[in-house]
Amino acid sequence: MELVISCRSGTDGKVFADSLAETLRCAVRVSPAPYHGGVFIGRYCHTIAAAGDVVCRTILGLVPERHHKANKRLWILWGRLGRTMSRAAFVEANEVHQFRANARAFVQLMKRGFPWISVSLKLHIVLHHAPDLLERFGSIGLNGEQAVESWHGFFNQNAAKYTAETEVGSCANLVRTIAVAREASRLDRDPRRLAAIPHGQSSMDHRQPHPPQPPATLHWRRT
Repeated sequence: MELVISCRSGTDGKVFADSLAETLRCAVRVSPAPYHGGVFIGRYCHTIAAAGDVVCRTILGLVPERHHKANKRLWILWGRLGRTMSRAAFVEANEVHQFRANARAFVQLMKRGFPWISVSLKLHIVLHHAPDLLERFGSIGLNGEQAVESWHGFFNQNAAKYTAETEVGSCANLVRTIAVAREASRLDRDPRRLAAIPHGQSSMDHRQPHPPQPPATLHWRRT
């Protein structure tokens, strides 16, 4: 919709939005979920990604051909990224390498073809953290999307606490908090510390004081 508005007008963008919603409902057979804030649930997002050709055809004649080609290429790249991220299985080393290359190509093409679009928090994760996580643990799907969504919600709800001059700086503040919480959790489970607890006492009685841990545990690597 932003593409149509930038190439034509806000009025054309609203007309296109109605047309796109109808295409998604009738051709792709997905609809926004009221219980999910009026947006598409994860399963429907995968369905839309698989129907990228149908979505791309909706902008034919509304935007210049170069924009249409760039948009179509982005849908292809996103489909490849999505299949790797959502598959609950270990992937081979060559697919990890290809995932990293596709993520880089996706962001570069988006910024080159549509420079007015900013790099969101989730896109930053896909480009800088997802390839490292995939390389280290062998899978993203096995670790579950809900953990990332949990951190995203935690970040949004506590944005003021992690504020910085840039969004990336705010993310760095959050990552530091995650690292502190993870280290404290690791110390609580240290076998040597547990072995030193007198018989009959709970490990909770000897727990090391540390900041409250946010609602999920993820493994992060700095870039």
